[in-house]
Amino acid sequence: MIDTNMINSKQKLTSVNELERLAIDYPNNVMFGKTDALDSELEQNTIVNAARLSKSANLIEYHGVGIVDHSRVGHSVVGTDKDDREFGEILTILFERKPRNEYTKNEVKDASHVHTAIRYSANYFITKDKILLGKPQQIKDRFNNVLICSSDECIKLVLARLEVLRENGRIRQ
Repeated sequence: MIDTNMINSKQKLTSVNELERLAIDYPNNVMFGKTDALDSELEQNTIVNAARLSKSANLIEYHGVGIVDHSRVGHSVVGTDKDDREFGEILTILFERKPRNEYTKNEVKDASHVHTAIRYSANYFITKDKILLGKPQQIKDRFNNVLICSSDECIKLVLARLEVLRENGRIRQ
């Protein structure tokens, strides 16, 4: 899954271009998706983000837990007690512990992206956000599945995984 800052409408992010190509070439092995929070962030300024919204429309959308004043109706799901606990843990790992009403809107959106990636067992959450990139091991240690990484790091990991699949005869070149 990708962060809002990775929507590559001008094709300037070469590693994202490569990931997009791999998703087309290996649709059963590489999927490129977004969380529901992505479009809600882009919709805050549709004039500036029109090209990015258009590009994001082609991505698979994974619906995160609905959060009042953050989520779009019809693009989120009702959360469980487990979701609430995990979301709180993610907020604490990323931004330190404080009362929930003291987190900024951006902090809640970032935690929502990460929580949705975890909820749907994404392998990677790709971002340029330095705060998120500073905490990948803590998130992976706690939730066992998602690795927060840059697009450059992700492309290396995906290419290595594809090579293992090729060696095991699970995909052909």
